[in-house]
Parts: sequence; structure tokens; C-alpha cells
Amino acid sequence: MMFKSFLLLLFAFASVSGAVADSPEDDTVSKTGQNEKLIIASGRVIYVPLEGGFYGILDSSGHKYRPNNLPASFRQADMAVRFSAEPVTTIGFKMWGQAVKLRHIYTATDTSKPLSERNSQKQLTKEIEQ
Repeated sequence: MMFKSFLLLLFAFASVSGAVADSPEDDTVSKTGQNEKLIIASGRVIYVPLEGGFYGILDSSGHKYRPNNLPASFRQADMAVRFSAEPVTTIGFKMWGQAVKLRHIYTATDTSKPLSERNSQKQLTKEIEQ
């Protein structure tokens, strides 16, 4: 009886473990290397008045990103942007969003359209030095 209970419990645990496998949450995250992920998304720069205040990016899917290298020219609340970034592991007091290191960031007048469909002459482009 005890052995059957153990097997049943083991089977249930194995079933649940398989259902919780890692998978991309949406189209904004894609793998670029073995353990490296590249985030490509569009959203709005927002000012977060927590822990002394800082700027973050809220993407169109509702994900929150906390860039550690947001250029000063992009620190404007409600600025529409399109960006690529890689997740970073940090220890700190800012308990808001996912910490990221920006690779590229662009202003976007309408983030509902793909970057290729917008007038590139009006786009301010800033490449982040790595």
C-alpha cells in the first residue's frame, strides 16, 4: 500500500514538472545564444516614483523593463520607443520590472506600426555602446 502511494505521488510530481517547462512568454523574447536572450519590444518610457525615482519602459504587452543604461535623451515620460536589450542579473532595491542592458533604442511616433513602416527620417536613433 505504501509503495503504491509512493509511485502515485512520484507519477503526479513528474506530470506536473513536465507541464511547467520553460517556454517563451511571447514574441518579444527570442534566443540569440546558448544562455543569452535578446528582448525586442516597443513601448513607452515611464517615470517610476519608487525608491528615489527612476525611468523604466512599459512595453505594449504590459511587461516592465528597468534599463541600467538608458541615455539621458530618452529620460522623458511617455516617450514612445522601440528597443532591443538583454536581461541582466542585478542586486538592488528597485523592485520594479526586469533589469536589462539596452543594446539599441529608437524613438517611435507610433509603436503600433512596425519600425520599417514609419518614416525613418523622423526617427532619432541611438546605439548604445557596449
